Amino acid sequence: MSHSRPPCLLLVNRCLIALAVLAALSRPYCAFAENVAPAPAPPAGSNSNSLDSLLDLADKDPAKLSEVAVQPSIASSALNSNGASNTLDAAEINATKATSTGDLLKQIPSVSGRRLSGINIDPRVRGYNSAQLNANADGMTQRRSIQDIDSLLSQIDPGVIQEVTVIDGPYTSLYGPGFAFINVDLIAPRRYDRPEMHSATTFNYGSNGQSIYGREMILGGGKEWGLVCTYGVRSANDYRAGGDNSDWLVPSSYKRWDTMLSLSYDVTAYSRIEFEMLHNELNDVKMPGVIYDLENSTDNQYNLRYIVQEDRNGPQQLVLQSWHQETFFFGNGADPSKQAWYQDFITPTLTYEGYEAPTNTLSNGYSVSTGIRCLRTFGQEDTPQWTVGADWRRFEQRYQERDVNALGVDVLNGEIFGNPEARMDDVGVLTNLKLPVGDRLSFNLGGRVDYASTWLNVDDPIVVTGWMPAGNEMPTYTLGMAYAMSKVSLNDHDTLSVGTGFAMRAPDLTELYTNEPYVPVCGFGNSYCDGYATMSPEKNWQFDLGLSSKRGPFRYGARGFYATIWDYIETIPFCIYGPDSSTHVLGRNFSGFSPSCRYDVGLQAENGDICHAEYQTYNIPLATMAGGDLFGEMTVRPGLTVFGCMSYVHGENVHPLHMIDDGSGNYSAVPNGRSEPLPGIYPFNGRISARFFDPEKDKWGIEFIARLVHSQEEVATSLSELPTPGFCVYDLKGYYRVRENLRVSLALENLLNRDYYEPGSLVYLNSAGVPTFLREPGFSAILGVEAKF
Repeated sequence: MSHSRPPCLLLVNRCLIALAVLAALSRPYCAFAENVAPAPAPPAGSNSNSLDSLLDLADKDPAKLSEVAVQPSIASSALNSNGASNTLDAAEINATKATSTGDLLKQIPSVSGRRLSGINIDPRVRGYNSAQLNANADGMTQRRSIQDIDSLLSQIDPGVIQEVTVIDGPYTSLYGPGFAFINVDLIAPRRYDRPEMHSATTFNYGSNGQSIYGREMILGGGKEWGLVCTYGVRSANDYRAGGDNSDWLVPSSYKRWDTMLSLSYDVTAYSRIEFEMLHNELNDVKMPGVIYDLENSTDNQYNLRYIVQEDRNGPQQLVLQSWHQETFFFGNGADPSKQAWYQDFITPTLTYEGYEAPTNTLSNGYSVSTGIRCLRTFGQEDTPQWTVGADWRRFEQRYQERDVNALGVDVLNGEIFGNPEARMDDVGVLTNLKLPVGDRLSFNLGGRVDYASTWLNVDDPIVVTGWMPAGNEMPTYTLGMAYAMSKVSLNDHDTLSVGTGFAMRAPDLTELYTNEPYVPVCGFGNSYCDGYATMSPEKNWQFDLGLSSKRGPFRYGARGFYATIWDYIETIPFCIYGPDSSTHVLGRNFSGFSPSCRYDVGLQAENGDICHAEYQTYNIPLATMAGGDLFGEMTVRPGLTVFGCMSYVHGENVHPLHMIDDGSGNYSAVPNGRSEPLPGIYPFNGRISARFFDPEKDKWGIEFIARLVHSQEEVATSLSELPTPGFCVYDLKGYYRVRENLRVSLALENLLNRDYYEPGSLVYLNSAGVPTFLREPGFSAILGVEAKF
């Protein structure tokens, strides 16, 4: 059954957008800032015409390690960093034309992403994967529902985001356990001297895939209250790949709509209540290389906060917060565009093993996050600030995957795969101290202690109907975090940042209890994983060093880090199953799997493209990661800046493992040779850009961007991860202000129509039916209109 937005409502929304644009052309500008009460000072990283003023702001906030902002630029987000954090502000978010928050995050040098669909990019921060990251939106914890369905923050549309801060290590205690953090600030209500209502309208059209994005936003308020109400819609058809594959329509269509209501009311002169409600719905999302397409995903989020803040420009003395987030989803592999891949990558192997051939896979599930948080801060701006607090978070999850024949009857002996109903409760206490020492030196110290407990429904059909290799244990964990950071101004030009932190994280529910659902491990969607319920928590120690400088027209800096992770949670080789025959065009090699667990040996399909690989989630004794980034900007003259950045991370699995069969059906993990690179690490990459703009009135701007990615040869060969070639793509983007309240923009993406694919891309069938890696979109022209009233 289709859950698409009714066509009549889509038509009404587009008519409203058109009328709003016409109104902007026909009436004088109505300034947003007219009679507006002073807003809180922008955080470090916010857009401003004065870079010096932003540097002053950054010096007042040691927690962010002196984030430095520049003129709003698509490629300049690296300059919003100086230690272990990066910030994208509203101007940069608007400039990206990102279709998802994962796509938006890729603008930050330390963040990479893997495409799961036309609307979903799975982000990594410095090599840390989704399970190791902690993401939140206005304090609400954001989790992925299941590995191949969505990703962190995929339920938050970029159109409702005010600012994004990525903390590249375990350097905050305010949001729960994690090795790196993605903090999103949603667009917040404002205060006005008198009751007022304003609106903003955005419309974008992309030529490749006929993508459409529209958003209507209403902002209102008075002296003691404010509101934001917004509705957005996104849709796209299948896009075309570039180069010689330009005749290939990649199955990537989607429909999405979202709405947000945010209310704020001043209880007293120093305290207020804030309430947020978000609804996000995805329909008919094609996911090439995944076992099924997403028929529907519905997400609801509710956030209630009570805040005491004596100075709107200062710290919040008290925060009491409660939130609830829930996602329900349904998947179906019956679409004709999916069936060609299904009949090639799924059916032959199962048929060869003697099972009745499935023709479709159905899925459904939910993910729920609920929490309470209390923070108390002592101290004022520019003085020592001590924060203490406590929080509780509950995560619930269930995911079912059923393989059926043409009549819809279960096959594979009726076994149900996926994640059984389970939950995890986490209770923590925390502290954070911001300590300025004079005008040039500051410290930030903190930590937290958590107790996490798990629960598993042992009567769940996944547990009852099949073999449960993960086990039925319900472990508990005691987790710790501690960190210390320092920033020192060496002179009037140079700033040095140093930080070190230790953090632990418990295995998530998927890692503990997953029971052989299909997941795209190393890019192959016919792979599947087993959880392991007795795993130990990961333990990470990280060290960071950063240096930034501002000398006349030059701004530049460098950051480096080294992390040691004990009991690293990763998939390890288990079994290989093959059909009687297969193509051999991708170069797969299963030599890292134990001969006792390889059932493709001796067949024509040995090391074949369509073999099924089974993996076991397990604790690797030791892993390390090291890397860093460089960035710089030069103001050539007023109205012309050039920018460049580069980033590199190397991850090493010091003690690889694989599963073996002792001959009696007992399996165990044993060493698997010498060390090798960790999987899923993005290769050396960089950006170069030149930006021309009106330096006086910001009436127009043009930016040329070159993105360069090196080939990735450092792959996990034991997991049969494959190397990827390098590429270089070019974009040209610009805007023109027709009026103060009306701006038009044009983005020419993949200007030379390059044929390329990202590291970590999924495997699919090209237009000739040959297995290949999923191509990124070819050339696309994106026209945008923005109007404010």
